[in-house]
Amino acid sequence: MSHKIIETTSHDYRPVNKYIDEKARLKRTKSIWGYTRSLALFLLALGIFLILAAYAYYIFKKPHYLNPDNNKLMQEDKKYLLNEELKMKEEKIKDLEKKLKESPDNRLLQDEISKLQNEKNDLKNQIEQQKNIHTNFIK
Repeated sequence: MSHKIIETTSHDYRPVNKYIDEKARLKRTKSIWGYTRSLALFLLALGIFLILAAYAYYIFKKPHYLNPDNNKLMQEDKKYLLNEELKMKEEKIKDLEKKLKESPDNRLLQDEISKLQNEKNDLKNQIEQQKNIHTNFIK
């Protein structure tokens, strides 16, 4: 048998390897951008969800005035407003009485004072009614 000499030639696969590496790099880049985009969309959705949840919590926690006769919060608010209005009327009456002392003959000031005193008495009656409603509600 004769010996055959097999000649091997070396092939240069560098361009093929470079092409494969380039494709792998592009694929990794695309997947990173995809992950980044997915993360951004998730964070945006989470932010919108948290804003809506906070708004729902605000609506849930704020006082609802469904029945004004039996609602304690509304009654307390009414009493507070009536007391503030009563204080303002008393201050106006005091100011007008000072002006009346300067000119005791002024009939318009006397009429204004009597009108304010009547309004003040009405406010006191309303406050008493609110107190009665509140005590009846508690009982």
